[in-house]
Amino acid sequence: LHDFAIFLWRDRNDPDAAAPYFDRAIPMLQDDAVRISNYGNFVWEHRNNPDEAEKLYKQAVGIPCNTPEPFRNYASFLHIERQEYRYADSIYHEALQRNPGDVATLVNYARLALILGDIEISLSCLERALATAPNDLNVLGAVSYTHLTLPTLYPV
Repeated sequence: LHDFAIFLWRDRNDPDAAAPYFDRAIPMLQDDAVRISNYGNFVWEHRNNPDEAEKLYKQAVGIPCNTPEPFRNYASFLHIERQEYRYADSIYHEALQRNPGDVATLVNYARLALILGDIEISLSCLERALATAPNDLNVLGAVSYTHLTLPTLYPV
């Protein structure tokens, strides 16, 4: 049910059709950190309920797992929705401990590092992401944005 909900939401761009499948699937997935954090994304983005989404993210990162996705999802939420940059920074670190080469985490963390004024970390993350996925449009977009933004944020 969860995977079908993801398909409807992401691939068919139909969150309304996905909602009942998520609602039926989640009670059966209480020990699946990735799926719970994906549901957190859905609740945040389409139900516009950041408080409920944060509960789901906290539940997800409390479940032992070896994948960065639940931590990346929670860190992105903290970074974008709550603007809790220092806390997001620590959660991105948790994600990267699970997979230091996770491209999505590297790109998101690079964006946060830029906000925090840590240009070296931002560029390092982007270099690592670019080495791993040189044709990924999200990586290329982040690299372009960073190089266009740096002179404005930090004039020489």
